[in-house]
Amino acid sequence: MRNDEELRRDVEEELAWEPGIDHRQIGVAIKDGVVVLVGETHSFSQRWMAERAVDRVSGVRGVVNQMRVSVTGRSADADIAGAAVNTLAWNAQVPRDSIRVEVEDGWITLTGEVEHDYQRRAAECALRSLRGIRGVTNLATVRRRSGPKDVTSRIERALRRGTALDPRAPWPRARLLHHHDRGPR
Repeated sequence: MRNDEELRRDVEEELAWEPGIDHRQIGVAIKDGVVVLVGETHSFSQRWMAERAVDRVSGVRGVVNQMRVSVTGRSADADIAGAAVNTLAWNAQVPRDSIRVEVEDGWITLTGEVEHDYQRRAAECALRSLRGIRGVTNLATVRRRSGPKDVTSRIERALRRGTALDPRAPWPRARLLHHHDRGPR
């Protein structure tokens, strides 16, 4: 395992490698593998990209992103809300009228309910790069679709129709275990 100084160098190099951010505006501190980012950025998307860059570095155990978003030429909350609603309406992965947008002081909060987690994440991702925002909080929830028994049978059917069960497949065949197949614990 690398020490904190080696990890700090790797994190700084990864931040410098990321073209979407100005790494010279970011300070890095590390203690026991936990990275603290400080500094100022001009958009929420740059703040988010800096955090993702740190996540890519092997050995990082946690990230505390204390970077401030300093938006120049601040947009009115009503303009941000309109842009966010329009962006979600044009996003094919986000079901129409499933996500509600609230904006306060440039910070977007998403609420509502969707069928799948990818839809919830797509809504947040679509809004990260909007001009003038300071952040996004995603409180949208995923509607519970099925109980544990149904999930088990659906996974079993997916495995049966998958190539992993094809005897000609280059990897070993999967074997479905049921509770009674496990033997003593």
